Amino acid sequence: MAALNWVLSFAETLLLVACGICCLIVAICVAVSKNGFAGNCVLFSEVKWCNETAVDFTYLGKPGSCHFIILSEVIVGFFVILYAGYHVGYLVEKIKEYHRFMLPGILADAVSLVSIFVSACLLSIGFNGFCVSLTSFDKSKPCSTVPDWNQHPASCGADFVKHGKITSGNYFQLMTTAQGAGWFGFLFLLLATASLIVRRIMYKPSVGQDPLTSDKTNIAGNMVM
Repeated sequence: MAALNWVLSFAETLLLVACGICCLIVAICVAVSKNGFAGNCVLFSEVKWCNETAVDFTYLGKPGSCHFIILSEVIVGFFVILYAGYHVGYLVEKIKEYHRFMLPGILADAVSLVSIFVSACLLSIGFNGFCVSLTSFDKSKPCSTVPDWNQHPASCGADFVKHGKITSGNYFQLMTTAQGAGWFGFLFLLLATASLIVRRIMYKPSVGQDPLTSDKTNIAGNMVM
């Protein structure tokens, strides 16, 4: 049992580190994209083509969507990396793993899972909506097509949202990377949580007995006998 607990803890450590890296990638990609769109959030934004080369925005996504994703991913990212550090301390036998901390850990993981799941959904749904409007003029053009964001010919009219100078030419790579990292991060944390639940069930203690020392106690008892 002790060996299996160590193996599962090692796997959890790797999964938590991978999740933390994915969360930080999501936050960085969304933040860079937001900066490239003059501080606006491209998620759920809608555009209209003025001609074959220029588009303008008829609706800009709420900044709160991007802010929520950045903030939640940063918080969860640092949390799981710190949690992985705790696992490393246990694995190298510098820190004792207390059984009573497993349940709070499961609850914290559950909250983190909900947070990054919502973030991943916002990224996927929001960016897909933007891509639908961007490709509405010419279905043959992929969403990665970079139009002239800052050209405002007379044909555009006045029914467009005013915005600052947009410099983002790699928005598609940034947002697709963020989406992939978001869902992989969710998967990694889900597997780590499942492993922790299994360990919590396996090492459910008897009254007055520390499950982490139960194996040692049994061995000592057998030696005395």
